[in-house]
Formats: sequence, C-alpha cells, structure tokens
Amino acid sequence: MRLPIQLTRLASGRGAHSEAEDSRPASLCFSVTQDYPDKVLWADNTRAIGDRGQQHMYSLLALNLDRGDLDVAGKVKAGVIEVLSKEPSIQYAKDSISKAQNTAAGMLAQYGTRESKELLAYMIAHDTVGFGPISILLEDQQNIEEIVVNAPASPIGIYHATYGYCTTNMRFNSERDFRYTLNKMLVSTEREINSNTPIIDAQLNDGSRVHAQLKPYSSNGTLATIRLNGGKRMDIRRILQLGTATPEELAYLWLAIESNLNIVIAGAPAAGKTSFLLALNALVPRYSRVITIEEDVNELRQYCNFTNVVSLQGSSIRGMTSLKEQVINALHLRPDRLIVGEIRGNEASDVLSGSNFGIPFMTTMHSSDNGNAIMSRLQAKPMSVEPQLVSMLDVAVFMRQKGMQSRTLDSIAEYRWLSRNEIGADETDPVEYKVNYIATDGALSNDALSCSKVIGAYAKIHGLRIPATMKELKSRAAFLSKLAQDTDADTSEYIASYGEPK
Repeated sequence: MRLPIQLTRLASGRGAHSEAEDSRPASLCFSVTQDYPDKVLWADNTRAIGDRGQQHMYSLLALNLDRGDLDVAGKVKAGVIEVLSKEPSIQYAKDSISKAQNTAAGMLAQYGTRESKELLAYMIAHDTVGFGPISILLEDQQNIEEIVVNAPASPIGIYHATYGYCTTNMRFNSERDFRYTLNKMLVSTEREINSNTPIIDAQLNDGSRVHAQLKPYSSNGTLATIRLNGGKRMDIRRILQLGTATPEELAYLWLAIESNLNIVIAGAPAAGKTSFLLALNALVPRYSRVITIEEDVNELRQYCNFTNVVSLQGSSIRGMTSLKEQVINALHLRPDRLIVGEIRGNEASDVLSGSNFGIPFMTTMHSSDNGNAIMSRLQAKPMSVEPQLVSMLDVAVFMRQKGMQSRTLDSIAEYRWLSRNEIGADETDPVEYKVNYIATDGALSNDALSCSKVIGAYAKIHGLRIPATMKELKSRAAFLSKLAQDTDADTSEYIASYGEPK
C-alpha cells in the first residue's frame, strides 16, 4: 500500500463540510491495554499470540507503558510532525515509517520513560505517518487476513491465518480518532466516510478491501472491516499447497471450463469463494475474450492473464452504473466468457440469460448449503431468476470454512435439466432437474464421474470416448500435482504449457 497523506490535516478538497478537515491534536490516536495471553503460542520482539481464557489474543508487547509515557509520546509526535511536514512529500511506506521512527527515537533520548524507547518510537511512527494500530497490524499482513473494529472503543479484532479470530490489546481512543484514521486510509480512493457518505465499500491500492459504516446504520458507532490482500496471490499452486482442493478436483473443473459450462462458486461469507474464482482464472484459455464484472472493487481485475480482456465495474451508489447494467453492457462486447465477482441481485437473471445465448460464465454467490438450496436461492428475492434461466446452471462448487484456520472445497454438484433434454422425458417420474454430486467431503467420486455431465461434454466436443476423457482428467491431475512442487514456475505460464511437446 502506498498512499499519499498529510501529517496533520487530510485535505480532501470536496467541500467546506468535509469532516476530515479537522486538525488532529499531538497525541496518539490509540491506546494499548495491559492484556496479554496467559499461554503464549507465538511471539517476537513486539507482539505475542496465545490463549487468554476461551479465546485467542494478539497483543502488542507494551508491558511497561503508562500514562506518563503516553504524554511523552504525544509531545514527541508533535515534534515528528513538525520535522516531517517540511518534507516535500510523505508517503505511507516502509521507508517513511522507518524515517519517522528514527526521528522519534532521537527526540525520545531526552526523556525518561518506563517503556522501551524503541517501542514508543515505533508506535509514534505508525501513528504519525501510518494508520495507528491499523498499520501496526498491516506489518503482519502475511498472517492477518482481516482487521475488525466493531466500535471505536472496542478492542480491535483480527482474523489470523493460523489462529483464527483473535482479540487484540489495541483500541482507538475515540470515534473522532477512528474516523480520522479511516479517512486517511481512504485518500487514494478519493472517497471519504462522513455524514453524506455514511457507508463505504472501497479498495485500497494493494487490493485490500475496506467496508465501514457510521451511525445510525451502525448503532454502536463507526465500524469497519479491512480485508487484507496480504500480497499473497491465491493461485492454483497455493490452492494445492493449502489443500483447498485436490489436483483431481481442479482437473475436473479445468475440463468444465474448456467445455464452456457455467459454474457458480457458492458458500458462506469468508469461505474463500472469490479466492477460488481468482485461482480458476488461470484455467481459462488465454485466447478467450473475457469480460470481468464486479461491483465497487477490483478484486478480479488485478489477476487477469488473458490476452483479450475487458474489465467493467458497477457501483452500488445510487445514480451510478449498476452491476446489472454492466452485465448487460458486457453482452454487447462479444465476450467468449463472463467472470462476475458476485451475483446477489437482479443482475443474476442477465448473467444466466447471457449463457442462454452461448456465453458461459463463472461467478460466486452466497449460499450456506449445497445441492437444491442453491436453486431456491437463485429463484428467491432479490435475485428472482426465472425457472427457465436457472436451468442454465451446469456446475456448482461449494466452499466451506474448516474451523477458523482454512478454507476447503467441500463438494461439487452437476445439474441435469429436463428443459435442456438432459433428462429423459420418458422416465416414469420425470423431474425438473437432477443433482449429481461429483465430489463430497472434498473428494471426487469415481461412480459419479462415470456419468458426469462435464466428462460427457468434453468427450463430445473433442470426439473422444468416455474412457479417453477419464484418462485426460488423470493426465491433467498429474500435471497439476507437479505444479504444487515447482515453486519457480509462473502458474499461468505453466498451465498454458499443458499439451506442448516436451
């Protein structure tokens, strides 16, 4: 993340009533409580993670910090602001934090403190050039997936990749401090949370996503969640290394994509749907004309490897181009495939309608259950997809959060439809559709594969018999297994090389 900021005033230039125009006093915007794990599971020089009662705790190690030290920190912060404000440009970046920390350390030398001067300088630097406790946590974004502030006075929470949800011993001092920090983070997005825009859903330069709300929409005061990108691209190799899906499951989905079948990735919030969709992008043939569509954020755009790609963005803001309108616009751009970040409203009908015209899609949607439940979800409000359009769905992948530490592909379902002549009308008890579970509990079923819609579609397109197609699936699974071990190869280049002569 590299965001232009000002040290004492956030000049948005968007009207006289901008709430971010207030100058901040020279005091830290956050406090650190004397709460630490009873049983330490991991620690370094500045922080520790462990058990405290029935929950995990992530603590900044400020064991000797007292009121006197905080008063000193406020005075030094004022001095750091004065020094750095003379710089032509200050950016939130590692070198700027380091410079602010060195400046603070030099000023602290004249004061007596109980707490380590190094730690105090570290806190002052993040509070001055960074985002206070948020940027302290951002330094560990390889492990932290999400930062949660339920209310300004509440302890900040995190979702850790290894330890799940942890409460921290840091909190903002006031509503004003928290809102000032949020708007400092949002500078690069040219947006601001205030009484005129009380709900914000924005994406920062590094791909991290910020959602925040003010009163009265959040009854306890300003809240925010910051879903971190973490610099970790979720590609096929990482999916395999984490055990999110098996090589056989990915090989099956590879055949489904090349057969131009329609795929929905479903699951509960934070189940890994978008990450899995991003990973599957590498399996789409590069020569395809792909249109990616999403609302408010650009999670798909940054990972496109296609030679002929167009990225469209809708907005949830009234009066702006909606996701539904952008889906309709995409159908006018001669796409070979649509990739939609998420369907949750009336745009679902247009996505499925496009597939009726021969334009396959991949998308995600929220669904807490698999199988038949996804049909009810599509046909219920607010999606309200007509039954004849629902029948365009071919494959559903269901993701599940396993405990608090990992996401996994839980099951894969294929749908056969009477209206598409995929079910014999002469059956004694004809039904609208049938579900064939290709994978359950994270493992492919050989019996289900023997009558798979995907296997049949791929065989028909390539003029193969079913045994030959099954052999192709195994060949691709073996190819993907090697990818998990080859840490040097670029994932997209590796997959594109499949079938090339050795």
